[in-house]
Amino acid sequence: MKSSVVVSILILSICFGSTFSSNILCLFTTTGTSHLIIHMAIARTLADRGHNVTVVTILPLKDKNPKYHHIYLPPSEDEFAKYKNMLSTAGAERNWWDAAKHLFLANVERIRIQDKAIKDIRFQELLNNPGNHFDTVILGIVFNTYLIGVAAHFKCPVILSWVNQPSRDLLGLAGSPWAISSVAVFGGGSSNMVHFNYRFKNMLFAAFLVGIEEFAEYQMVQYYDDHFPAEKYPSYGDMRKNISLVFSATHFSEGRIRPLTPGFVEIGGIQVKEKPDPLPTDIEEFLKDANEGFIVFSLGTNVKTNDFSSNATSAIFKVLSQSKYKVLWKWDSIDPPGKSSNIMFRNWFPQDDLLSHKKLKLFITHGGKGSLVEAQYHGVPMLAIPIYGDQPMNARELVNMGYGLIVNHQNVTEESFRNDFYEVLENPKYLETISKFSNLFRDRPLSPRESVIYWTEYVIRHRGAKHMQSPAVQMSFLQKNSLDILAVLVLVLYLSYWVIRKVLKVVYAMFKVISNKKLKSE
Repeated sequence: MKSSVVVSILILSICFGSTFSSNILCLFTTTGTSHLIIHMAIARTLADRGHNVTVVTILPLKDKNPKYHHIYLPPSEDEFAKYKNMLSTAGAERNWWDAAKHLFLANVERIRIQDKAIKDIRFQELLNNPGNHFDTVILGIVFNTYLIGVAAHFKCPVILSWVNQPSRDLLGLAGSPWAISSVAVFGGGSSNMVHFNYRFKNMLFAAFLVGIEEFAEYQMVQYYDDHFPAEKYPSYGDMRKNISLVFSATHFSEGRIRPLTPGFVEIGGIQVKEKPDPLPTDIEEFLKDANEGFIVFSLGTNVKTNDFSSNATSAIFKVLSQSKYKVLWKWDSIDPPGKSSNIMFRNWFPQDDLLSHKKLKLFITHGGKGSLVEAQYHGVPMLAIPIYGDQPMNARELVNMGYGLIVNHQNVTEESFRNDFYEVLENPKYLETISKFSNLFRDRPLSPRESVIYWTEYVIRHRGAKHMQSPAVQMSFLQKNSLDILAVLVLVLYLSYWVIRKVLKVVYAMFKVISNKKLKSE
């Protein structure tokens, strides 16, 4: 027994190295609570490890006894209401162009909110206090890449945290190729890439994303130069070439197989608790007699009840209230759509704890990445009701992978919702498919938390770990795609063709002269 304990300790020591306490600054200025949940899982993991963690957010945190230092920089109520209204408007639009326009405006407002936050006197005090020293900066990426300048200010490595499928730009920061010819961009697994039509759509959507990224990058340069002037700091371009690590809340088992460099670490499922907490007493009591099982209906933190039409809400309520299942419905308005003994309305539920419950039969979700990952981890079939942002794309992928169905909130009826509801509940293929995925998703050499600990400490130990950076990070677009070499080869071929053509002309002319002389002599 004692020998096995010693062996376990030795293995842990080899995996994680010696424990040391470092100063880590986490910049999580996202305006989305679902994003913040994933970012904060990283911060809490490192704080639990014993590191001195400072977290900067513009959203409130619910921790009662945090092990980290929190700097809260809330935006004004008017600014945040304007941003939320733009998101809601994008979700309510029936025309895709108008929806895209309002989503674009919402992201512009998101950038402004973050920019005002770092101008806050409390953040400036953090920057300008000569006693502050950090061993690394972890930046939650969401239209704020210019904040890599904070790492330049403290002269320390920078690690990025990303919550969705990686974009071209994010992969490029780690030197990983985008590989859109073999990796799905707009939804579905990589197996679909063998079909021409799918690859064609993939290419078109990729071009659309490139346009968005280029616009965002143009703005990032402006904000970087404003906050981190060239006379004191490296350029934005130089800082982009010094990203030590990228944490991505993804995993290859989700269906996208892509080539990744060592500096790109997948930590999909980081927000899922290793052991669920006991449920609140009132919920436990409500579920005590749920002999047929229960349903969780939650549309996340950004989607609000009034994003739905009253007809859609009424149709869903009728189906759920007439079912034999208990229902936990996250409802953020004062008056629920009705009263039913089998439905509990609350403005908050411990979602991760509920998704791990053995009696849960179905998860009705908005399709946010964090919620999907939690349901996939626990093996729960889903009905997705996407509203805006990445939700429609995530929902389509959910259907393509066989984990559930999509409900269109703009034209849902009682009949259509009932058909989809009971199809997912009563057809065993959805549960079987997502249960198989759950086993794959969990089967890893290191858990997401262990990966965060190991690689963060690795970067700190090796002062940025420049040795594992891909050469592609330092290359221009021409160099990475070997366009300069191709240009030289084309030039050589053209010159060779030109020389050979000239030589042949000369030879032909000489042959013609000789032939003419021969004819004359004859």
